[in-house]
Amino acid sequence: MILKPSAAFTLQPAAQATFTVDLFCRVIDNFGDAGVCLRLARALVLHQACSVRLFCDDVPLLARLEPCPPAGLCFLDWQAQQHAAPVRGVVCGFGCTLEPEYLAHLVAMQPQPAYLHLEYLSAEPWVESTHGLVSVHPRLLTRQRFCNPGFNVRTGGVLHEPAAFDDDQALATLRQWGSAVPEQALRVFVFAYPTDSFDGFLAAAQHTTQAIHWVLPQGAAGQQLWHALHGRAQHSFTRLPFVAQAQFDAALRSCQRAWVRGEDSAMCALFAGLPMVWQLYPQDDGAHTVKTRAYVDAAQRAVADHEAQAFERWRGAMYAANGVAWSGACAAPNADSNADNNADSSVWTDFFDPSAVHVHAKLWAQHCAAHSPDLALTVATGLKNWKIN
Repeated sequence: MILKPSAAFTLQPAAQATFTVDLFCRVIDNFGDAGVCLRLARALVLHQACSVRLFCDDVPLLARLEPCPPAGLCFLDWQAQQHAAPVRGVVCGFGCTLEPEYLAHLVAMQPQPAYLHLEYLSAEPWVESTHGLVSVHPRLLTRQRFCNPGFNVRTGGVLHEPAAFDDDQALATLRQWGSAVPEQALRVFVFAYPTDSFDGFLAAAQHTTQAIHWVLPQGAAGQQLWHALHGRAQHSFTRLPFVAQAQFDAALRSCQRAWVRGEDSAMCALFAGLPMVWQLYPQDDGAHTVKTRAYVDAAQRAVADHEAQAFERWRGAMYAANGVAWSGACAAPNADSNADNNADSSVWTDFFDPSAVHVHAKLWAQHCAAHSPDLALTVATGLKNWKIN
């Protein structure tokens, strides 16, 4: 039987909900948008005295991610907004567009409900310069303010969600998914996009002599890794089924290293203080490489005086995972292309070394906890104190 979340996760709202929010989410792919919106909705209910109607085009997915939503949170099908009267606060997640019927109701309301657009998480400079700006619909004249998540006080911040499980509970939960977890094995969580960037990582894993227990959620990259390493003496596996968000987080927190994809998993790993590589969503125009550089640079500014060499090795792994060309100390000798760097397995030496020191991971987590606002508080405050001159 899977352990239930701790009390910190299942709190009822701190006060009677006095502010109702409609939060809108469309699932593009890989469920990351739904994961972030679900975390935000839950935090608004549990910690910001809101009630939330979460409209989504995949309600069954939400129900699988959160089988027992807290009182004050309900899931509604995307089309249900056609017959729903807008409430005091409206949040559109990640560029989704409201249905005309709902938008018409919103325009007709006086005063207009507070109306936020939630952007994707990034450390790029534009996040600071555009956070809080107002956009006016050219025809309907509705006013919408941008909320840009980020890593400093000039942004909307990131979600500071309390862990559902402590470390002991997380490991105990992992052991209940059907596989023994060897005591001396390095526990590595891999939730990757299946790209060429994965090849160097897999090559390093094939050549390491370290005993590794792999925790693999469903996905093509995990399947590729399992086929390559299954049956080798020093490798064991937990094949993670599709589980609720709290159990997914527990599996991630139980590990000692992580390769994760998307901002939902990355922020969970970051606040757990895990040495981790964040693989951003690959984009044909290369935008993910710009985001990767910006994220690494932000982390470097926060931990610049600590573990310079270890940080540079982490930079090499981050760049390799995201296909970023690099000529740093950990790049392939005489590397002339992304492919050379991405296929080079030497950047993963520290990743598979259980004795490697990764203080920068905990320092970066502490920095984000102290200097990046709680996104749920940013959203709640922005909605409740809505004013556009």
